Amino acid sequence: MDDLRNKPTDAVFTTCLWDGRGHVLDWPLHLNRLKEHAIRLGFELPSDMHQKISEKLEPFLIHQGELDGVQQLLRIEVQKNGNCELTFRTPPILQRQMKAISVEAPRWNQIITGCKHADWLPYIDARRLAESHGTDISMFMYDNAIVDADRATPALMTNDGELWVASEQLGCVRSITLGGMLNKMVANGFSIRYGKLTERMIRTCREFVVFGTGVGVTRITEIDRIRIGTTQSIADELQTCLALHREDPQSWTKVV
Repeated sequence: MDDLRNKPTDAVFTTCLWDGRGHVLDWPLHLNRLKEHAIRLGFELPSDMHQKISEKLEPFLIHQGELDGVQQLLRIEVQKNGNCELTFRTPPILQRQMKAISVEAPRWNQIITGCKHADWLPYIDARRLAESHGTDISMFMYDNAIVDADRATPALMTNDGELWVASEQLGCVRSITLGGMLNKMVANGFSIRYGKLTERMIRTCREFVVFGTGVGVTRITEIDRIRIGTTQSIADELQTCLALHREDPQSWTKVV
């Protein structure tokens, strides 16, 4: 079965929010991460990548018709040979709460782990496993800590009022959703730190949340059937920050 998997260094990708009118949410952050992760994987993005993406999106704009303006998830994959592939899917309905299971984190070498690379099957399998258990999302565990999730970035609010986000240095993929709304979070009084989300921190936290393009900001109410956190207020505040960010025209970049 492993023979059917892509090599991590074959491609880099990102999943954006597309408004159907030619704009992508937080496009500079997505582009910077694509460039950075491609270099980590051993290649550079084509110099005409923006043009390639625009050309592929233009027919989609023309054929939208009555669906013009409906937001979709846009997956952009740039292969090592320079080819660029775009795929679209309808975003899921945003949930206020999710239940999770824990699974062993997939690990590659230190350079590859934490990249949005071509060997994404372990993440897809983890999501399917969560669904087969009647839950919504898988949390990746490594060295007795949660280091990532199958399609989101985990974070928790401590009783001291600090929001701890899983660290890139431990293998978490950097969250564009979190990066885009960071200024609004700071303006709303959030104190943000990056590090290791240990089992003790998880057991004693006020609230556990995940950030992602597809999930928005969602509270995790239980992991492996163990109740996590005691409030919903942090997730509510963060959802408000995200809504304001997505409603701000300055958050969107015209790419076609």
